[in-house]
Amino acid sequence: MKSFQRYTGASTEFPYDLLSGLSESFVESYCRALRQRFQRQTALPNAIEEWFFRTYAAVKLILSSTVMLSSANYAGGKGLRIVEPYLLYYALFNTSRALVLLVPEQQWQDGKLLEESTHEKVRNVTADHLRYLSKEMADEYQDLAQRALVVRELFSYRFPATGLKNEIEKLLPDYEDIVFVCRYVAEVAQLYSECLEKVFSNLGRPTRDFSETALRRVFEYEHKLLGDFLLHDSDDYHRLGGALTSFGRPISLALTAKEGLVEDFFAAWDFSKFGVDSYRPDLSEWGLIFPFH
Repeated sequence: MKSFQRYTGASTEFPYDLLSGLSESFVESYCRALRQRFQRQTALPNAIEEWFFRTYAAVKLILSSTVMLSSANYAGGKGLRIVEPYLLYYALFNTSRALVLLVPEQQWQDGKLLEESTHEKVRNVTADHLRYLSKEMADEYQDLAQRALVVRELFSYRFPATGLKNEIEKLLPDYEDIVFVCRYVAEVAQLYSECLEKVFSNLGRPTRDFSETALRRVFEYEHKLLGDFLLHDSDDYHRLGGALTSFGRPISLALTAKEGLVEDFFAAWDFSKFGVDSYRPDLSEWGLIFPFH
């Protein structure tokens, strides 16, 4: 484990594992350039607001990936293999989306980056940014992401009668490989968020309250196919409000993932009340791809 705090300028240390093999000189140079890229963002309208929402959304995406991987592990133990293609693919996809949200050059566009980014764009942007750090890891990511997508689409659109056997089983990435790559992508996202935190720490707290309209992008959910349907997520609303009050500016993913937020997120997927054999995210799995506990 290694901390890059001296290079990112973050307020707290984070235990990097998979990135710990990078040379100190490379990390120093990379973080310096990354802070310069984030510095350009501070001059944009509503920059503090936008980047706070982006870090909060990135944490939730990594949390969702953790629940998916935990669910895949639980289902595998029960022989319920039909869910594997979906859960493994979207765990990697959501972790990738978290990184994309933290790339300075990816424009927010009033939330469209979160809601409308295509699978191909997310895959390509993620691979490009991994390649800056490790060509080998970028190639492995591309291979796993493409294979996971193919198998997920096979069972979404064609549904081969052979099931998850023979050549299709060989094509589906192993659970452990998906976990490993998700961990790597999540660590890169944390590195980006630390540099983001340092740059925005030099700005004063906003002199005005955050826009309620902008906040709605984070805690209200709607879909054009459902007309007037609108879901108001009170959990998101209160957690986001508490974080805004506490910090008032973008902070690293590790700091954003406050203990209450993490516990509440996993508790929402605890169905143990329905019986001893029901699914619940085990505490030991909370840190599958990011040290949430």
